Amino acid sequence: MTTEQAGMDITELLSTASSMTRPDPVAGSARPGSIVFGSGVPDPVLYPRASLVREISRVLSEPGVDLGYSRGRGQPALCAAVADRLNVRSGSTLDGDDITITAGASGALQATAAALLDPGDVVVVEEYTYPAAVDTFRQRGATVVTVPTDEHGIDVHALGAELDALAGAGRRVKAVYTIAPYQSPTTVTLSAERAGVLVDLAARHGVLVVVDDTYGEIQFTGRSPLHGPLLSSGQAVHLGSFSKTLTPALRLGWVAGNRGVVDAITAMRTDIGVSLVLQEAVARMLASGEYAEHAATASRHYLRKRDLLLDVLDTECAGMASWQVPEGSFFLWLRTFSPTEEIAAAASDLGVGFVPGSVFAVDGEDRHHLRLAFGFVGLDELADGARRLARSMSRASGNEPVSAVGR
Repeated sequence: MTTEQAGMDITELLSTASSMTRPDPVAGSARPGSIVFGSGVPDPVLYPRASLVREISRVLSEPGVDLGYSRGRGQPALCAAVADRLNVRSGSTLDGDDITITAGASGALQATAAALLDPGDVVVVEEYTYPAAVDTFRQRGATVVTVPTDEHGIDVHALGAELDALAGAGRRVKAVYTIAPYQSPTTVTLSAERAGVLVDLAARHGVLVVVDDTYGEIQFTGRSPLHGPLLSSGQAVHLGSFSKTLTPALRLGWVAGNRGVVDAITAMRTDIGVSLVLQEAVARMLASGEYAEHAATASRHYLRKRDLLLDVLDTECAGMASWQVPEGSFFLWLRTFSPTEEIAAAASDLGVGFVPGSVFAVDGEDRHHLRLAFGFVGLDELADGARRLARSMSRASGNEPVSAVGR
């Protein structure tokens, strides 16, 4: 039934927040046959189907298994296992009472925003960031302010100056949102020194640091860049997820850290929790060590994909773009010499897609960056996709005649 048939204009009933929608972020081509370096979706070949079937079957076959709603923080065994995993990765001192289980990292972000933000509050974010986080904060009525990043993560000197200026103007800053480690889209890693400064700034200004660690388990250096003193400081909450390491279909994530925030999130939730069966199954994979082995396997797989992609870019894109070699995640962030809209026009003809930097810029203003997400792209497509992108850049720069370009 259309709105005309119903005799009313449904838009009059919709909230202001419902209008905060974004178009498809992929530039270039997303049609069949294209190679699309689009969203942050993991490689399906890594999904641990057999392990999940085994553990879920075991849970369901046990007498007295709880098949009801998940109340409170979540399944205690999973809360404890998540805390243990974070402590191993970072040297933090969390326990199960510092964790609440959510519907993925997006659920963690929404729950944290709901617990913290009132209309008129301010959230400070990195100048390029996760667009859905910006939408989440704005839907709560918050103002989003940006600070720059560099190769060491968020610029804490600029952050300190911004917090001072906002305080001087009488603005109420509630949170600093940072994606660390392996910031998306830029892939830079927050240094230990800056993490310490973040704690000091948060304490001085009475704000919470919200650390989005969605991609932190995908790491290539053999060392964990997750900073325990930040997580254990009481000035931060940590948002995490099993979507990138196991499978997005689980919809399992968490908020960890500041117990006051965790308690508030738990108290105000209305979603009645996440599947107890899935929580128990994943808790067993963590307890047995299988999850850690799987995360290491996934990291090796994405390292191979990263290196393959870089090999082609080094050969084909020299002089047309520059990039930093990421130490984790499954993204590359390119600074392009030609405008991305011109590259996108050529990419549409050549059958390759990417996400332009303007999608991640809070003000939407960027013409010379693009992100390549190689998680979902098959190993057998990476080289061809990179070559198509290189030819798109070449055409955009005027170095390759249109008549000379073919698939």
